[in-house]
Amino acid sequence: MNVILIKFASKLRKLLPQLAYIPQTLKLVWTAAGYWTVTWAVLVVLLGILPVAQVYLFKTAIDSFVAVLGTVSTQQISGLL
Repeated sequence: MNVILIKFASKLRKLLPQLAYIPQTLKLVWTAAGYWTVTWAVLVVLLGILPVAQVYLFKTAIDSFVAVLGTVSTQQISGLL
């Protein structure tokens, strides 16, 4: 465990000086393709939300299916199988 913390601290020490370049990088990207960058960021967020929406919709569909099965007798279900 201690070795992992030492490696993490070492990587963090190497990363911190690089953070100073983030504003310059963002300015360069905005100058090169500002509106495309915004469009890309919006699409990335939407694509990140999509799996969550799918899980929610599947959960709702499965819950509805289970509720319907709870109201139907086994004899009616065997006719479907």
